[in-house]
Amino acid sequence: NGIVSGDIAFGDGADSLRGTGGAVVRGELTATGGALAIVVTAGTLQAPQTSVLDLTSLNVGADGDLVVTLDPANNSSGYFNVSGTATLADGAGLGVRFDSLLTAPGRFTLIDAGTLNFGDIDLTSLEENSPYLYVVEAHADVPAGQVFAEHGHAHATRDHLPVRPDRAPDRARRGHRLRVAPARRAAPHRRPCRRAARR
Repeated sequence: NGIVSGDIAFGDGADSLRGTGGAVVRGELTATGGALAIVVTAGTLQAPQTSVLDLTSLNVGADGDLVVTLDPANNSSGYFNVSGTATLADGAGLGVRFDSLLTAPGRFTLIDAGTLNFGDIDLTSLEENSPYLYVVEAHADVPAGQVFAEHGHAHATRDHLPVRPDRAPDRARRGHRLRVAPARRAAPHRRPCRRAARR
């Protein structure tokens, strides 16, 4: 458990990052060679990098939260490119932050994996991890191994954005609703994460 606030650089060889016991990790991650495995069983990983991070595996447990940073101005995201299996268990949490201003609807990859196991995401955690201005649809295309977000400006009533006919969820494609905010308006260091707050 505990809190790590700062960038973490992993070198050559097989490495692992584990978040347990309500641990919180906030910092840019880099991994030479892409031989990094991440496991967040009970805690929060908030990764502010806007470049792709190569992993061998990713596992977010029922008490874990994964927060990905998006950069609309450069049409990029700090998504997790997993050569092996990515698992989001039932109850796992997702969140999004913006590194630049969102000016038009867009779609951003959050996870791209060789194999994707996608459970029932904790909708409460989505709101807690993405608290402000925009309504976003988070989807999983399981056969393609992708988790992605489609979003636009929120309506005054915070209504759910309509799903286009070619984006309709089916058994292989599952969707959830979240709200996200520009990172410049977020205050992550002043607000305890949902896991740590209970301890």
